[in-house]
This record gives sequence, C-alpha cells and structure tokens, in this order.
Amino acid sequence: MIKKLNIFFGILLVTNAWSDEQTLPVAGLSCSADDPSRLVELWSLDSRSKTVSYWSRDDFQFREFPTKRFDQKIIAWEQKSDFNLVYVLDKATMRQSGTKLFIDKNGGLKIEKRWVSQCQILTLELLKKLIKQKNSIGHAR
Repeated sequence: MIKKLNIFFGILLVTNAWSDEQTLPVAGLSCSADDPSRLVELWSLDSRSKTVSYWSRDDFQFREFPTKRFDQKIIAWEQKSDFNLVYVLDKATMRQSGTKLFIDKNGGLKIEKRWVSQCQILTLELLKKLIKQKNSIGHAR
C-alpha cells in the first residue's frame, strides 16, 4: 500500500512539474504606446518569483520590481524613484495602463501623466535576441 502511494505521489509531482513548465514561468513582454508593431518597452515576467523586470536602455540591463498583483487576469507593479510609475497589465486584452505620479510640495500625490500601451507576449529567446540587438545599437552610439 505504501509503495502504491509513493508511486501515486511521484506521478502527481511529475505531472504538476510538467504542467508548470507548459505555462512558461519566465516570458518576455513588449509594449508600445503608439504602434503595437514597434517594440518600445521590453519586460520580463517571472510567474515563479512574481516579479517584473524592465530592460533599461540607459544602462542596458534589467531592473527587477516586485508585483502588487500577479494572477491569471492582471499583473500590477510599481517602479519607485524620484517619482512613481504604476503599471497594470490586463492579460485578457494585453493592454497596459501606466501612470506617472509625484508628490507635490504639500505632500499630496499628483498624477503627472497617464497612457495606455498595447502589449504582446514574447518567448524568452525572442526577448534575449531583441535585447542583444538593442545592446549592440546602444553601444555603437
């Protein structure tokens, strides 16, 4: 009986691991506010660690941000610096809304800018290829 239970749990673990691999735990994302065919912003989405990473054209590397929500419908995250950028990606429509916030001199939170981008999921291989191309263009300047 114990041997049968061990076999059952072994099969269960293998099939769960296989199904998790099918959902691609790390995927790329490209978003464009003006033309969906033009790649403007590149992101990496990691469903295992529930993080989003932004590829910076300034220093040619990824910056990782924790998410506020990461589920089947929505991914939401915030980038903090001198100002805050709040992003929400609707996975059904692949539309990303962005909001740039700042704190005014009275300590109040103000919206400086809002935008909507159309996004598309990229394979990790395509994401790496695009970054390599952009790195070579950026270093050639």
